[in-house]
Amino acid sequence: MSKITESTKISEMMKKHPETVSVLKRLNVDCFGCLGAEQESVRNLAWSHGLDLAALIEELNGSLKK
Repeated sequence: MSKITESTKISEMMKKHPETVSVLKRLNVDCFGCLGAEQESVRNLAWSHGLDLAALIEELNGSLKK
């Protein structure tokens, strides 16, 4: 299983791991339909939304189906 890293693209993450969408919704991050999701990485998402990068990555990876 692939892990989510700071360089993972948001659109790729949502396609491969739809369970991460609930994390984004809980954090009030709406990436659906956003043109930036195709190019934006988890690192950029954290920065642009004022989120702690390490905590975000941990939570996203924690949501992955085992």
